[in-house]
Amino acid sequence: MYSDEEAFRAFSEATNQPKVAERQARVLRELSGFLRRGSTMPRLLDVGAGSGGFLHDAREVGFDVYGNELSSEGIDQARRTYGIELSPRVLEEEERDGFFDAVTMWGVLEHVPEPMSLLQSAFRVLRDGGILFLYTPTWCLYDAIGLRLAQVSHNRWTVLLDRRISEEHLQLYPMRALRAACKRIGFEMIREETVSEYNFKTAAYLESMGVPGALRRTLAAALDGLIDHGLFFRNNARIYCHKPDRTTRKM
Repeated sequence: MYSDEEAFRAFSEATNQPKVAERQARVLRELSGFLRRGSTMPRLLDVGAGSGGFLHDAREVGFDVYGNELSSEGIDQARRTYGIELSPRVLEEEERDGFFDAVTMWGVLEHVPEPMSLLQSAFRVLRDGGILFLYTPTWCLYDAIGLRLAQVSHNRWTVLLDRRISEEHLQLYPMRALRAACKRIGFEMIREETVSEYNFKTAAYLESMGVPGALRRTLAAALDGLIDHGLFFRNNARIYCHKPDRTTRKM
């Protein structure tokens, strides 16, 4: 079993850092566009901030940054590497109602046992007109194929599903379920899309599935080409929604 430090090191080594950084930069540009408020620095809360890399980039482009993280190693790394202090408390314990301009959740929703409670807390801490950004795995054709293979093999061949549904990934959400959950809480949708984006190196995915070395390298190169052109399974959901501005509605 990994210690926190070992787990974070393994996670970092497997992560496709250039691709992740590119996606995060795009989200910061889009959030900046949604949150144009004159000279005020918009307050951004990153839930499950890891080692603080996204918050560092957000601070660099003009956000006032906040975050929480349950891993003590992540908190230590954020402090050592970026000088960012992360809260060890869960979002439900955040007391600053209506304080934040934006709340971001990168790959968090699939890890929590009570996602509605998390979304409700995000709604509560956002100001009127504030933006919630969600990025989470979504049920797609890949998962349907994996489920069918598990069924016909009587659960002897579950390798496709094991990377998507596990003790860590408690559940996957179809886009319609994510949309319905956000609307039920009171958010209004801005933009939603499913994307072919894989946040770990393709070779690391294949290694975890038991694909041998020589075949793994060849297959990874082919899959990377498909993914880069958006031709592989659309496995992640990207959602922007906002908390309605009650002042504007009254005007």
